[in-house]
Amino acid sequence: MRKACICLLLTSVVLAVAFKVNAQVYMYKDDAGKWHGVSSASQIPEQYRDQVQEVTSPASKTPEQEKARAAEYAKEEKEYKKQLADKSKKDAQFLKEEEKRKRADALADKKAAEKKKLQDNFNSSLPGSSVR
Repeated sequence: MRKACICLLLTSVVLAVAFKVNAQVYMYKDDAGKWHGVSSASQIPEQYRDQVQEVTSPASKTPEQEKARAAEYAKEEKEYKKQLADKSKKDAQFLKEEEKRKRADALADKKAAEKKKLQDNFNSSLPGSSVR
């Protein structure tokens, strides 16, 4: 666990330094699923060049690009919150309906038990009944 924390910290520092100096980073995933980052597109093996993700430093973006991206993030966040709220409403509605079904089932079971009890009492009170 400690090694993982240290590794994560070092990775964060390396990425922070890379972004601080406006470095261009190209990311690609190899056949084993491992991500690699390189500073030049020429360092990317031929078979992975079609899946490269270019990572740019936030400092290299114009204020207009930053505002556009911030607006996009805000829109995505708003949509996510709406979807989450809709799901919460649907979940709450489902739980209410499930509770109603359980109560209806319990009531039906209770009525069936009362009916059986009444039927048994009636049958036992008939003349010629062996149980009294």
